[in-house]
Amino acid sequence: VGLTVGSSVGLADAAADTYALATTNLTLPIADLPSAFEDYRIAFISDAHVGVCSNLDFISSTARAVADSSPDMILHG
Repeated sequence: VGLTVGSSVGLADAAADTYALATTNLTLPIADLPSAFEDYRIAFISDAHVGVCSNLDFISSTARAVADSSPDMILHG
C-alpha cells in the first residue's frame, strides 16, 4: 500500500529562451493508509514562474504532462 507523488518542475533559462520539464515519481509506503488512498496519485507542480513573458507552448506541454499522469490531486507550490 502506498501513495504515489509525481513532481513536475518547470525549469526556465530566460537568457537562452530554453525550457525543460523535470519529472520525478515517488511511491511512498505509508503504514495503515486507508484503502481509499491506495494507489492515490498526487501531482505537485513548483517553480512554474508563469507570467506575461512565459512561453505558452511550454505551459501547455507542462499542463498536458500533468494531465497525462492522471493525478487524483494537483498541488501547486
